[in-house]
Amino acid sequence: MRRKVGLWVLISAVALGCSASPGGSTEAKDKVILKVNDTEMTVADFEKELDRLPPQLKPMASSKEGQKQLLEELASRELLVQEAEKRKIGDRPEVVEQAKEFRKRLLLQTLVNEEIGSKITVDDPEVEAYYKTHPEEFSNERIRAKHILVETEEEAKKVMTRLKKEKFEDLAKEVSLDKASGASGGDLNYFGRGQMVPEFEKVAFALKVGETSGIVKTQFGYHIIRLMDRKTSEPTSFEQVKDRLKQKLLNEKQRKQFDEWLASLKEEAKIQIQEDLLPVGEVQEAPKAEEKKE
Repeated sequence: MRRKVGLWVLISAVALGCSASPGGSTEAKDKVILKVNDTEMTVADFEKELDRLPPQLKPMASSKEGQKQLLEELASRELLVQEAEKRKIGDRPEVVEQAKEFRKRLLLQTLVNEEIGSKITVDDPEVEAYYKTHPEEFSNERIRAKHILVETEEEAKKVMTRLKKEKFEDLAKEVSLDKASGASGGDLNYFGRGQMVPEFEKVAFALKVGETSGIVKTQFGYHIIRLMDRKTSEPTSFEQVKDRLKQKLLNEKQRKQFDEWLASLKEEAKIQIQEDLLPVGEVQEAPKAEEKKE
């Protein structure tokens, strides 16, 4: 027995209810397939509803029985919409406000897709070229490192001086703002690429086993890093990462294009921010340095 599409899925979807607008140019598409009181749904409208179904639900509506169940659910949804209209829920201020926000999101989504999404692509040769020129990203290399995190560069310089006479582990326990790793002498255990912030990762992976870095600045403060161990294994094959890498490169290209496009719009616009009116509402304190993690 086929699983029902479910009214909740239809209510949760972005798709709207029955439409009175023409659904197609042929006579068959203009025929009414569902009528709920005075609201009609044509064959063309129903086809749109089928297209809007999430991919995992489309097989359920691929048979006559499944489509009949879907029409029953659509009829129930339309009844609820009509009841909401009777109660004039659409006129309530909070609903009007949410409708405005939804419209803004839809406008933004359509605009960005039109300007960026439909124009920026990544082909297979680009993906393969990136894979070949960035072997370190797919090496499955893991390292074990310790670090000491302090708030200012001046404090970091003092730590560097003390390290000439004192043990790294003792200083980590005493002064590191990262209390979790500090309790174990600054030990971060093993980690791979992409698990730490870029500035930290770049320096850590470049160290030799037993080597200590200089002062490394990140969004969390100032670090001194010591590499303890390095493990390597078979690199990930191109076929294994092809799809994920293609999406990654596409996201990066689209982000770059978006930033450049937005910058050009800002250059042509007049934007004024009244800082003297800030802060507005309740202002929460920023997280303390010791609560931040890589």
